[in-house]
Amino acid sequence: ATKGTTALSLNVQLQSSSDTLKYLDIEFYNLNNILVAKKSTALAKKNNDGLYTGSLIITNVCEDNTQCNSNMPPGKYQIKVKADRYLKKLVPQTINIASGTTNTINKTIELKPGDINNDNTINLQDLNIIMDCFGDTKDTSDPNNGYNSPQCKRYAQRENADINQDGMIDLLDYNILITSFNFYKGN
Repeated sequence: ATKGTTALSLNVQLQSSSDTLKYLDIEFYNLNNILVAKKSTALAKKNNDGLYTGSLIITNVCEDNTQCNSNMPPGKYQIKVKADRYLKKLVPQTINIASGTTNTINKTIELKPGDINNDNTINLQDLNIIMDCFGDTKDTSDPNNGYNSPQCKRYAQRENADINQDGMIDLLDYNILITSFNFYKGN
C-alpha cells in the first residue's frame, strides 16, 4: 500500500439546485454488486448551471502502511451517487480504488430531480406531496419550520417538495417533477 490519502474526485450535475454546498451519499459496490461502503460528502457549487465538484476522502493510509479507515479496501468498484430530491445514479464506469491516489470519475454525473420522498422512485407519491403542498411558502422567521399548511405538514419530506429551493412550492417545482417522470426509477 502507498502511504497517503485515497480520494475520489467527481463532478455532479444537479438541475434545479440553488445550494452552494450539496451533500451526497456515495455507495461503493464490488463487482458482485455487494455494497462494501457508503460515504457522505459535500460538494461545492462550481457554476450557475448546477455543476458541483469536489473530492471524497475514502481512506487514509497510516505510517505502518495499514489503512486507518479499513472499511474500504483497494479494488474495483461500481459507484452510485444520491442526493436529496434526486434519483440515485450508477456511475457508468468501474473505478479502481488504489491506496494513496486520487481516483477520478471522468464523466459528469447528472442526477435527475423529483424524488421528493427519497425512495429512489419518481411516482405518484412524489406528485401527491407536491399537490398537497402546492402554494405553500417557507416560514422565513424560523428556518427549521417551513411549509406548514395543514395538508403539507403531515409529510416529513415536505421541504423536498420545493425542488428548486426558491422558498415556495409552485408550478416550477411541479414542472421539474413532471419532466423527470420519464426517469421514474434510479439505479
